[in-house]
Amino acid sequence: MIQAIVDFALRQCLAVLAAALVLVALGTHAFVSVPIEAYPDVGDTQVQLISQWPGHAAQEGEREVTIPLERALNAVPHQVSMRSISSAGLSVVTVTFADGTSDYLARTHALERLAQANQSSDDSPALGPLASPIGEVCAIAS
Repeated sequence: MIQAIVDFALRQCLAVLAAALVLVALGTHAFVSVPIEAYPDVGDTQVQLISQWPGHAAQEGEREVTIPLERALNAVPHQVSMRSISSAGLSVVTVTFADGTSDYLARTHALERLAQANQSSDDSPALGPLASPIGEVCAIAS
């Protein structure tokens, strides 16, 4: 098999040289056009809504806070998934958006839906910090 490849390369010198030049040109184009970042952000775009409702049980917080927030955020554009955690006095709803969605656009959509949520309790839902998973890893490591 290898002998056949070597024989072909020696018989077709111009074809091999042309293929090598094409590969060099494509490699040069890729080297110039692909952006290089020291710490590329490979995480998904996420928005967290954090609600504190002190003095209430997890079941009550889920029923009065988490479920209405999930219903309001269910139709957010470019949404991929939604997860929530309810504990005593705390509710965290995390919405993950499709690749290519801007952080600020995702937060704007979440804020619009948050304003439409029917909150029957006196909790105060707010957006979590604008941070990516890789940013948090770099902050902890340094």
